[in-house]
Amino acid sequence: MSATETLRNSDLSSALAEAREAYVASHPRSRGLHEAARRVMPGGNTRSVLAYGPFPIAMERGEDCRLWDVDGHGYLDLCGEYTAGLFGHSEPRIHAAVQSAMGRGLNLAAVGAAEGELAALVCGRFPSIDLVRFTNSGTEGNLMALTAARAFTGRDAILAFRGGYHGGVLLFSGAGPAPVTVPFPFVMADYNDTEGAVAAIRANADRLAAVIVEPMLGSGGCIPAHPAFLAALREATREVGALLIFDEVMTSRMSGGGMQQRLGITPDMTTLGKYIAGGMSFGAFGGRAEVMGLFDGKLPHAGTFNNNVLSMAAGRVALGAIFTPEVAEDLFRRGEEMRAALNAALEQAGTAMHFSGLGSMATAQFRPGPLERPFAQTGREEALRELFFLDMAAAGFYLARRGMVALSLPVSEADIARFVAAVTDFAQARAALLPRLGEMPRSGAMAHGYAVEFAGPVARALPVEGRLTLCNMITELGGRTGLVAPDETVFEWLEGRPCAPTGAMLAAARAEWRTFSTDADAVFDHDLAVDCSALEPQITWGIDPTHVIGISGHVPDPAQAAPEEREALTRALAYMQLAPGQPIAGLRVDRVFIGSCTNARLSDLIAAAAVLDGRRVAPGVEAAVVPGSAAVKQEAERLGLHRKFREAGFEWRQSGCSMCAGVNGDEGRPGQRLVSTTNCNFAGRQGAGVMMHLASPAMAVAAALAGQVADPRVGAPRWCAASRLSLV
Repeated sequence: MSATETLRNSDLSSALAEAREAYVASHPRSRGLHEAARRVMPGGNTRSVLAYGPFPIAMERGEDCRLWDVDGHGYLDLCGEYTAGLFGHSEPRIHAAVQSAMGRGLNLAAVGAAEGELAALVCGRFPSIDLVRFTNSGTEGNLMALTAARAFTGRDAILAFRGGYHGGVLLFSGAGPAPVTVPFPFVMADYNDTEGAVAAIRANADRLAAVIVEPMLGSGGCIPAHPAFLAALREATREVGALLIFDEVMTSRMSGGGMQQRLGITPDMTTLGKYIAGGMSFGAFGGRAEVMGLFDGKLPHAGTFNNNVLSMAAGRVALGAIFTPEVAEDLFRRGEEMRAALNAALEQAGTAMHFSGLGSMATAQFRPGPLERPFAQTGREEALRELFFLDMAAAGFYLARRGMVALSLPVSEADIARFVAAVTDFAQARAALLPRLGEMPRSGAMAHGYAVEFAGPVARALPVEGRLTLCNMITELGGRTGLVAPDETVFEWLEGRPCAPTGAMLAAARAEWRTFSTDADAVFDHDLAVDCSALEPQITWGIDPTHVIGISGHVPDPAQAAPEEREALTRALAYMQLAPGQPIAGLRVDRVFIGSCTNARLSDLIAAAAVLDGRRVAPGVEAAVVPGSAAVKQEAERLGLHRKFREAGFEWRQSGCSMCAGVNGDEGRPGQRLVSTTNCNFAGRQGAGVMMHLASPAMAVAAALAGQVADPRVGAPRWCAASRLSLV
């Protein structure tokens, strides 16, 4: 794909269907092998990570960092066997070592010199490993490490992290252990949640044997751990007498001594994986001498191939002669530069797509970053991830289906530059489909568990009531709390209010309040910039808070949406009696309601009254105002707002719960179309069969005056339009 290529389809579902069609057409032999395999293997494969649609690419051979599939296509291999293929496919020294070992016999059923030499190399490289034992995989290594921890401490529980992966029978989703995970008694915590993890460790101090953690989540999306998070785990486990286990199956490549050496944090035990043995079948677990000493006659550890001659011979050369600390450092540097170049190109393209990761590992993400922990991706994100994989395959790049990149040593600077160019082309060619900078994902879990600070000129221009509304709506992002740093606007609003300090106490309070602002050099977990300059008045069209468009927009067409979204959109259109592509402006309105404690504050009513400008409610439209509280009602009446609304044809009611929740008998009638300022636009929220459009108070007034959905800026005084813009 080139940046100038014209793509036939610009909506996601059609673009994905087109890419799948091209993939199927260009891989007939891979498809045939898959269909044949399905007759003898469930799913047509024996490795879940390679099970993807329409069918997996079948490779025929590899050389250095190149792959060729059975249909004759060549690829730059950026999957790197999910980090196990660190040395590429044809490192001559590893080949020579394996061939030499084969020439001396395969299954000797005995110890040999190579295993002791490889063990010495491992112990010499990783700070936490005094003694080490070998296994056939990282999965086995982690199982044995956990078993050792339970035996050493005499406790049974293991703390693991949601989204973590420690092998085929040690994987964890957002809900906890997967069905295939071994039935140890697990305690779960959230990755990078220092406070929560430490609390869980202390709460289970008497039964906790170990905490197992990846210094960077691999399968979970290449999300690095904060150094402070890992340091807190180190301190808390030491405090309660539990063992800290670093799963460095993937991250041990980040330096000569793994992430533990790079961070200066030494766990009690460490597990390693296949690249240590040159990509052969291999795993290892090691740690403190007193823990590993259990295997000197107290605990059994069997395994026919634990010290197989091929892995031992390859590992001795791989770790001793090829992947030296200097080479590891250079690979880390190349990976960091690659990710920086990718993210700079994507930012330049104006998309929120980015690559998370560390060193020579990275994963494509289709939401704003940086990311703190695994998340439940939306259907749209999954569709974009598949599209990216298919487009990259078509361009000659083989990645993990989940979008992960793991550099191998043969990958050159020129190879990386080609990949950056291909990703840039993807961002340009698929620009209409990708999330834009400043655009939030549709999932409400974006800020789950977080405190969110609103900053910038728009937030500072808001009156206190507007700031309260903004912070109240943080629940829509799944956050715990929202804040706007206190400033003179807040101080002036507080002055003279009940319970507010006065005199010298007020001066002292102001001085203290000014210190509540975020430090200039503070680092946030996420930093999202939203450009409000181009925003126009917004209104919902459907039955979900995400069903929102600008006043100049058109109702979406389900046929243009991702497949997983079509049913919900079709259902919303049917309920709201709307047609795909229909303009939202000009839609007939039967009733208008301004109310709810959140959206009928004094500043809301002032802005709404300004739109009236001496005009009256359109014939046939029922309109009512319910102030957000008794205090708001009293102050609004002192300002004469009630007279303005009544003269325009609005009812001016007592404050309290009303049509905002469809209570006290205050509901719309079936078939009525309502513009309301309440918080939610769910089906039936304000009466069975009522079609409700959620809008701002000013926009609700505009609809009442016009008898249809209308732009409040048209015909409004200039100061009101400016005030609205500041409230966006």
